[in-house]
Amino acid sequence: MAGNELGIVERRLGKFAEAEAAYQRTIAAEPNYAPAHLNLGVLYDLYLAQPQKALDEFERYIEIAGENKQVAGWVVELRKRVGAPAPPAGDDPEGARMKQRDGRELDGAIIRRRSGVGAAAGGAAPPRCRRHPR
Repeated sequence: MAGNELGIVERRLGKFAEAEAAYQRTIAAEPNYAPAHLNLGVLYDLYLAQPQKALDEFERYIEIAGENKQVAGWVVELRKRVGAPAPPAGDDPEGARMKQRDGRELDGAIIRRRSGVGAAAGGAAPPRCRRHPR
């Protein structure tokens, strides 16, 4: 979706409020569009320091797209940071498997940064957040 792509571009330019608005417009138009929830969650976590909102978006992403081991790990981390209760017994983030993968619509640079790998090839690294100084 174009709004998701616009959000990615705005985020890369350091225009975080505009990126947030683009992702939110995409979600308003298509509430079950999982990549926008994922990218908005990353924006909230890494760039806007809003862990509760990030947690909400990542949980919504998993609800729509199915389990994703990497995102499930982020959810566990965020639940600890915000003091949210652990998931009910039977939820197994370590055993989670990705059911949806659309590299054209997910921001690979965000996924690599969020997972601790460096900036995307071919360009300067995006601005770092407080938690991940250069």
